[in-house]
Amino acid sequence: MSLSLDGNACSQARAALTNPRKRLAAEIAWMPGIAPGRAIALLNRMESDLPVEGAPSLVLANLMSAGIERLNPERDMEEWERRILGMVDLAASIDAEDVLVAINEDRAIAAFPSVSSMEAVEQEITERQSHYKAVVSSALNRLPHAKLVSVMNSVVMEATANGEEQAPLLVDEMVDSYELTVQPELQRGTETVRNLIGRARAGAPAGEAAMNSILDQLDEAVRAWDRVAQPIQLSMKSRGQEHEMSHDLAREVRSLGVNLVNEHDMLECGKRTTGLLQEVFAELPEVVERLGEDAAALDALFRKRKKARHEAAEWERSITFRAELGLVFKDTLAISPQGVQWKDRVFPLETITRVRWGSVVQYVNGIRSGTTYTISFGDNRQLATVHPRKEEVFLGFQARLWKAVVPRIMTEIVTALGGGQKVTFGDMVLDDRGAELTRHKFFGNERAYGTWSQLHVWHDNGAFVVGLKDDPKVYSSLSYLGADNTHLVEALLRIKLDNSDPRMSSLL
Repeated sequence: MSLSLDGNACSQARAALTNPRKRLAAEIAWMPGIAPGRAIALLNRMESDLPVEGAPSLVLANLMSAGIERLNPERDMEEWERRILGMVDLAASIDAEDVLVAINEDRAIAAFPSVSSMEAVEQEITERQSHYKAVVSSALNRLPHAKLVSVMNSVVMEATANGEEQAPLLVDEMVDSYELTVQPELQRGTETVRNLIGRARAGAPAGEAAMNSILDQLDEAVRAWDRVAQPIQLSMKSRGQEHEMSHDLAREVRSLGVNLVNEHDMLECGKRTTGLLQEVFAELPEVVERLGEDAAALDALFRKRKKARHEAAEWERSITFRAELGLVFKDTLAISPQGVQWKDRVFPLETITRVRWGSVVQYVNGIRSGTTYTISFGDNRQLATVHPRKEEVFLGFQARLWKAVVPRIMTEIVTALGGGQKVTFGDMVLDDRGAELTRHKFFGNERAYGTWSQLHVWHDNGAFVVGLKDDPKVYSSLSYLGADNTHLVEALLRIKLDNSDPRMSSLL
């Protein structure tokens, strides 16, 4: 053969065949157990399919490896996937004992000493497996990038049952080689995602609508990154591990979602980032578990927000009232979420700090002649007073005024008391633990203090009265029509006197 081929190559081949150890490597790299004529026939088919029944796995793996080495990158993706998966299955099914038997049968025919060491055969098979990995990795690197990623995704997904089963060793080795190849791309993609996260955090104060464009870009960047990383994620999952780089990126995107929800109340944006991560990082068990908790929390927040919106709409409906007062010239009395209106003046709800209302029945010669209704409301500077003629207008407006502003004013009063302040109503001074009242004396009055447990309350001639239980001379009264917020003070004190806690702020 040295007359027609490279002489040095022929010399090296002869040296390998005559050296027992080198001959073993050459035999395992060839077709042990196959007759020369059949070996030639198989060689002629190595670049096509090899549905050869009865041929040993080692022989077919060697032929498949040589075929992949020569496979045209332009061949369709399905053929690349089929060839590589076939290579993987064959490499995993090589049996060292079968190989030893085939080699010794060939050596007997060649009158060459047989192999006695199974360990030597196993070692050479391991070396051959490394050769297969190098061949497949080299062949894959000839593919265009997008095709390389697609082929690797399909191969790893099939070989690991979508990450649920341990992959053959050759697949893990292919993935390790692939990871080194795409590492620079993953690092660039990580920086892109981080930049978008930074832009999202900076732009969050602009509102949820402004986030959509940035989140669109983030969605695209994360998906592009994950397409490259997915073979690695699946392989790691099948090994019972997690891809650290994927885990870190998922944590950073999740952190953005948490920030948008907690700091800016952007539930839709939070749900969007959570859904994105659940979809693209499904191969990371720890991340999936945490995202499941996030999704449940967001669902609860959405339900809470929906309920709050419903309650707000119901509250707005329940406080809305409008009436036209006057026989000839009509004046508007109205209340709505925008405020309280009387004639042309409107008080926003949040500015109203004082209210009064009541009715006075008139009698002539002991006969009831009519009722005067009065409602007053205002801020710290102005007070508007209305005299509705009809009871239904008085009661309807008063009920809505109570619901619209009284709970807020009462809460502000109790909060102030809890903060150590004193609040004055007429000649009555309240603090968190009781009230300072007036002791009425013939020659000049004086001040007296009682804790909540020492006080009692009653009505007297159109006024609300608070006094000491043990001293009838100590009391203060507030007119329902002449003093601000008398109805509120009464409501607070009646609630407090039914409560055993010594502090008014306990009502909060």
